Amino acid sequence: MVRATVFWIALAACGAPAATTATGGLAERLQGTWKARLHVDQPLPFRDRGSARDLSGSVAFVPSTHRRVAAAGVLAYGAYDIDFTPAGFSPASTGETHDAVVKSLGVDSVEIHLDPGDEETSVILRGLVSGDSIVGTWRVAVNRAAGGTGRFTLSR
Repeated sequence: MVRATVFWIALAACGAPAATTATGGLAERLQGTWKARLHVDQPLPFRDRGSARDLSGSVAFVPSTHRRVAAAGVLAYGAYDIDFTPAGFSPASTGETHDAVVKSLGVDSVEIHLDPGDEETSVILRGLVSGDSIVGTWRVAVNRAAGGTGRFTLSR
């Protein structure tokens, strides 16, 4: 409960006008809260296999203009609340919130990095934005080794 409260407080503090850059249209479309559903197609090798094949949670984004420190190529920033432990891994986080960073791969394609500062566990989602959904594939690597893969859907 505390984790969810911190998640929403962190996002509420980011309120400001939307981006107006060339990618501003996509940044505006991403803004807000999304329901996340992830399916594990290939679990992490050489790990205790988690029993869950389906994970759920939420992700929320604000355009990159809301961040005081901008990074090159970042379209949007946000936070997520998805428990990956049933799938056999858990991204590290420096606090109660988990960061998300979105980069544009094209007009309607995005790459979402979950906990981008985590040097041990890398979770990356790549998908196509269409209406009120983002559909694509995701992968996880632990200690830079090949990892698990799956499919995901983010929806409003």
